[in-house]
Amino acid sequence: MLKVKDYEIKWTHFHPKIVDGFEVTDFGNGTSRCVLSNTRRKTAGIGMTRCSINDNFSYETGRKISLSRAMQRAELPKEERTLIWEAYRNMTEKPRW
Repeated sequence: MLKVKDYEIKWTHFHPKIVDGFEVTDFGNGTSRCVLSNTRRKTAGIGMTRCSINDNFSYETGRKISLSRAMQRAELPKEERTLIWEAYRNMTEKPRW
């Protein structure tokens, strides 16, 4: 979970299940979901992304895309989006992109 200003951001990731040696899934190679809520626990925006069956699942890529979609749906002002991206960049181990 990431807390920025008046917002909480949570991610969940779903992966394919292996049953008897076969992948059983409705999520391609995986799905990431981001829920952006304010401090009053009211959901401001939800973003989802699905990994293609031709790609390898990446937590980082899933977080970035789903966060971007959640902020877009929440219609946040540019200043708040900038604060959230800065906090996200500082949250991850990799350097800024």
